[in-house]
Amino acid sequence: GLHAVQQALLPGAISYEQPRRKTHDGKSEYTALHKDAWFSDTHGFADSQRLSPPFAFRQQRVPSWMQSLLNDASHAAKAVFNGAMCRWDPPGAFKDDGPHSFSRGSP
Repeated sequence: GLHAVQQALLPGAISYEQPRRKTHDGKSEYTALHKDAWFSDTHGFADSQRLSPPFAFRQQRVPSWMQSLLNDASHAAKAVFNGAMCRWDPPGAFKDDGPHSFSRGSP
């Protein structure tokens, strides 16, 4: 169920990246609070905000449990899903999730 998926996505269970990035205007740099992991057996995913190579996320093989989720999503959407981006925000990273967050329901 959902709890098993949550456990499978924790840091340590999968390998996350947290590279230094530049702002959209290119005038400053930062390390984002969140960490990312890209899963796809067939496609890469560019990350143009990185300050140094590689300028793409490290491609990781899709685990069997995730392939099942991608297959279900593909069937429901009638479109092919061939990868998934996982993002991990550390506890307490945000004081207020604000109106942009799904934690407060749909906009």
